[in-house]
Formats: sequence, structure tokens, C-alpha cells
Amino acid sequence: MTMYVLILAFVIARGRSLGVRGHVDRAGNWGVGATFTFGRKRRSAEQKFFTLSLEVDKCNFNLYDVDRDDVITKEELVAVFGDDTKTTALFEALAMLSGDGIVNREEFLYVMPRTVEGC
Repeated sequence: MTMYVLILAFVIARGRSLGVRGHVDRAGNWGVGATFTFGRKRRSAEQKFFTLSLEVDKCNFNLYDVDRDDVITKEELVAVFGDDTKTTALFEALAMLSGDGIVNREEFLYVMPRTVEGC
């Protein structure tokens, strides 16, 4: 599968940058992401500053299948998102087809585009 990637990056000022990234594959799947990074001077030799940006495909099953056993458990979603009511609601939506307390790849691929915007 061929993927086309567009990356634009601009240096705004020393230590600051703006980036825009997009991709389209032959199947018509696409995604866009943007980052803004900035840094500042260290006040002491012991203090460190890092600028991190992370873009992920939220529709990728493997992102949530932490132990790679081809099923997603509620504990795995909690490991990704933290333990709150939105995580519980997402898991219940994904697991609604089988009701067995796990989400397999087929369930995920069927339910995710109907549940999460942008999938």
C-alpha cells in the first residue's frame, strides 16, 4: 500500500516551531495532525526540558491491545486512557456486540467507526 505524506514545518522563533502533517493512502484513508513546540532555557544544569509531540492513529486496534493477545480488555483501555467514566463508557460501547467483557479485532473494526469520530 502506497502512502503519501505531507509534512510542513516552520520555525517561528528560536526554540519555537509549528508543524502540520497529513497522509493519504490508496484506499482513501487520511489523517491530519498539527504540533506546536517551544522550548526555554534551562535555569540550572540539573533541570531539563523536553518538547514532546505524539500523533497516533486512534482507529488502530494495536494501540489499545497492550499485551498483543488480539483482544482488548477494560484494563487495557484504562492503561491507555486512565480510569474514569469516559473510559468505561467507551469500553461498554465497544463491547456491546458480544457482551463477553472483551473486544476482539472484528468487533473493534465494526464498532469503532460508528462510535469514535474520525475513524
